[in-house]
Amino acid sequence: MRIFQRLLAWDRHAMRFYALEDWLYRRGYEDLAYAVSAISRLITGVEIEPGAQMAGARFLHGQGATIGAGARVGEGTTIFQQVTLGRIAHSMDMDGYPTIGQNCYIYAGARILGPITVGDDAKVAANALVTRDVPAGAIVSGNPARQVGWVEGYGKSAAQPADPDEAATA
Repeated sequence: MRIFQRLLAWDRHAMRFYALEDWLYRRGYEDLAYAVSAISRLITGVEIEPGAQMAGARFLHGQGATIGAGARVGEGTTIFQQVTLGRIAHSMDMDGYPTIGQNCYIYAGARILGPITVGDDAKVAANALVTRDVPAGAIVSGNPARQVGWVEGYGKSAAQPADPDEAATA
């Protein structure tokens, strides 16, 4: 049974294809790197364009995920299906792509567009459209994405009242 799990782990295959295309891209074989990217997209359903920087990111059910050429993804970041990391139409340079911090979670269908930064340990909810920077440890949701909370250990602690008047009466 374990052999079938390994054979059908498309997310692992996508990262292996990415390693090959990245190797080719960095050595000047750009056309061949784009060909490997196209083959990877056909086989795994995950598109990682050559030039993207994926430092140990992992996909869970990565089917349909698209990572643009200038995107930077930090170590330990988890990306779910149908996620797009890309640039917006009017930014035609490589700096027009998002930078994702370490240990982030980007849930299914999220779109992160433009030259923005998602801080370490942040969470982007499913189907969120992120076009502004996300602070470290923030949880964002909606279209357009707005901060809805903090990851534990960030922001206001649970022991601290949100309203200063409540602190005076307690």
